[in-house]
Amino acid sequence: KRSEDGSSIPVPVDPSRDLYGPLLFHQGRFRPVGGYSWLRAKECIAQIIPANPVAWFGSYLPAELVVGDPAALDAAVHAIQVCIPHRRVLPVNINKLSVLRVAPSSIPRRVHALERQRIGNEFIYDLEITNSEGELLESWEGLRLRAIEALLTPIAWPSGLLGPYVERRLEELLEGSDMRIVLQNGGHN
Repeated sequence: KRSEDGSSIPVPVDPSRDLYGPLLFHQGRFRPVGGYSWLRAKECIAQIIPANPVAWFGSYLPAELVVGDPAALDAAVHAIQVCIPHRRVLPVNINKLSVLRVAPSSIPRRVHALERQRIGNEFIYDLEITNSEGELLESWEGLRLRAIEALLTPIAWPSGLLGPYVERRLEELLEGSDMRIVLQNGGHN
């Protein structure tokens, strides 16, 4: 969704309140999802905010991260969970991971995930990870996520998660349907 000046309007989801704990089980430095600028059942754009720099290894090991920041890599995967907010999904496979540039842990990232296919309890996504200037850092093809369990339905859904939830549930109830749900507050664009 875009504002009148063309900039992205953040999705009304507070990661610390609405995601980490009720939906995402991650702790400590593995909580870098900072918000979403786009969120649907089959597509999301998430901001990954760098944590304070910390050593990943003991002083006797090299500090260089060969494939990038582990927390940012994990966040790229768990950022997709909000697209399927009523079922716990875990990664089981990836067809191709292309690292074009290993970025320092200190830079913010943007993850754009798009569902390519769903086969029963498995969801196949393609991802692009960019820096804040839009430079492509990584490309993931065929990330396969498997739904392993239903999650408890909250008493009240955070408004940003309601659209993906309704879209997924209708798709499950009306098998073979391809619909899009858009929810807006107060009738404003």
